[in-house]
Amino acid sequence: MLDVEEAMGYLRRMGELWSASPRAQQREFVREVFERIVVRGPQVESITPKATYEALFVLDRRERFNDEMGVIWLPGQDSNLQPSG
Repeated sequence: MLDVEEAMGYLRRMGELWSASPRAQQREFVREVFERIVVRGPQVESITPKATYEALFVLDRRERFNDEMGVIWLPGQDSNLQPSG
């Protein structure tokens, strides 16, 4: 059975877990979770999660960005930025 609190803890620590994981595991994760990633130069332009994981991204966007689409994050910024407005 899924422990939602434990799962949320992992999601909140995603950056830390990502940094500590080996490159092969990162690639495996990306292939498992994402349907498509568009990169132009050094910038990730868009991501499309696989249907199985889409609900997690919707919940994350709702919690962090008030459900706003098109939130722009720039390298070096806090990953928990709120949209300006």
